[in-house]
Amino acid sequence: MNRAFQAVNFSSATLDPWHSPSFSSLTLQNTSPLSSALSTSLNIATDNSINGTVSIANPGYYGIDVRPQDYQGSFYVRGSYEGNFTVSLVSHLTGDTFASTGVIANSTPGQWTQYEYTLSPTATAPNTNNSLLLEFDGALATDGSLNFNLLSLFPPTYNNRANGMRQDLMEAWAGINPSFFRAPGGDNVEGLGPVEFSPRWQWNETIGPLTERPGHLNAWGYVLTDGMGLNEYFQLAQDLGMEMSLSVFSGHYLDGSSIAEDDLEPYIQDTIHELEYLTGSVDTPLGALRASHGYPTPWEVNYVEIG
Repeated sequence: MNRAFQAVNFSSATLDPWHSPSFSSLTLQNTSPLSSALSTSLNIATDNSINGTVSIANPGYYGIDVRPQDYQGSFYVRGSYEGNFTVSLVSHLTGDTFASTGVIANSTPGQWTQYEYTLSPTATAPNTNNSLLLEFDGALATDGSLNFNLLSLFPPTYNNRANGMRQDLMEAWAGINPSFFRAPGGDNVEGLGPVEFSPRWQWNETIGPLTERPGHLNAWGYVLTDGMGLNEYFQLAQDLGMEMSLSVFSGHYLDGSSIAEDDLEPYIQDTIHELEYLTGSVDTPLGALRASHGYPTPWEVNYVEIG
């Protein structure tokens, strides 16, 4: 879905696959970031002469499966707006609408505002050729433009976890009675090399609110939003009754280069901090940080894989 307009194929930020069925002036901006982590937003320039609907749409990754269930979503908007938003799930083949809801605007000039919504289809779509559609009245954007960021849509999640996992995948996984889970994956832990364009996975950038997670270009050439971060890995393992095996950076990169042994101390300390965050009581600085992120009970870590 590319909810924060992040890069693909080692490129700069991109609109893909966002598009507008009704309006052509879509641009990316980084002058008014949602956060230091999510600096790029979608700007839709309008003016008061527009008396019609402006819309943006996203076809999802390989489509969107629409069923009779509640979908939870949210988006951030910056700019003065005196109207309402409409969010829908529609077929991009026939234009049929499967669910739609209005979102009352409550904007503050010069600030970002988060909006949440629920979509409740009453029937199953015949295929996955469907899009998330967001519409608004361009004439009521009194600043002449609106900026959007972190637009998301979630089907029901396993055990109703916030920012959680797909029910069907987790149920299939549970069906094979898994015993352990190693995460993050090896290529993700290493990164391609000591280069900026494809950094290694860093635990402290995958925790806390989604607005504070910058994501990173992984070794396979696309962005991981890191919406599934350190706590989500452990929650997944706990939900399926699996033993968690935590992978940590060894100092070796996929390109074959390595950090000299004498220079490993900062990486060792980083792993120690990660373990304190995971297992420390709320009386420790990093354990308290974990609790502030919604996980007051320490995670159990019995296995650490180096590399």
